[in-house]
Amino acid sequence: MSPDPSLEVRITQGSIFDFMILVIPSIEIVNRACLYCIKGESGTEELYDYLKCHLEELCKLFRKENTKVLHITDLDSFTGDRKKNEDIIFTIINSVDVPFQLYADFDSFDMCKKMLDSGVSRILLDKLCIVNPIEAAQVVSTYKTKIALYVKTTDRVVSFNDINMTYSDIDFIALGKSLGFDRIVYYDEYWETNAEGADLDLLKYLAVQFNVKITIGNGVTNPPKLHKMKEYQQFGVDSVIISKPLYENNFSCQKIWRLVEAELDRP
Repeated sequence: MSPDPSLEVRITQGSIFDFMILVIPSIEIVNRACLYCIKGESGTEELYDYLKCHLEELCKLFRKENTKVLHITDLDSFTGDRKKNEDIIFTIINSVDVPFQLYADFDSFDMCKKMLDSGVSRILLDKLCIVNPIEAAQVVSTYKTKIALYVKTTDRVVSFNDINMTYSDIDFIALGKSLGFDRIVYYDEYWETNAEGADLDLLKYLAVQFNVKITIGNGVTNPPKLHKMKEYQQFGVDSVIISKPLYENNFSCQKIWRLVEAELDRP
């Protein structure tokens, strides 16, 4: 079922996206659809199933909810098919009035240039910094603030299994700084199962130690953790990407959105 054309309501009062900290919804693309599906009110399953498979409409919904930036992860690119979702990404960024940042398996300056010149607002690099640091530095020097270093760790260890290399988070960030990065996105798989979530004190230390801005990649799963972030904003921890918890409506304002969408989706 296509969303009701009248779904132009923008509920901004108390919106998670109007918070002092920049909240960035994440859309992970696999097999040309979103990995997660929004959990709506009973009877709206068809609407959200439609949005899961029609990413342009899903992005428009986030925009109506007043999101300022959207994050896309192209999961298929990491399994060897870098072009599988390319047309979908181009369609989204050219039809939805919101900046997009993209994380994919970028393997060259040319691939980075293609995405940035096509309208992607920021790209996240990681393995390219290892396998081709010269081209990574060229991307940073050419596009500057449109580039961020993606630091994906497991308990503070960065691993690139396909090239059999590991780094501590500190060593990898130091490498990124030497290449010209001044913003990092920090993701730790340990935070997914740890009840405490993101280690804000660690992120504060890294931000100050390396003089970088930090976007939290995961581990902020509820309103108290989000409010806690405000204490760290002055140190450079200024934004957060939220994925599955948004689709599961972990934030109180989302209940209002789901009720409105249910009302507008009634036949």
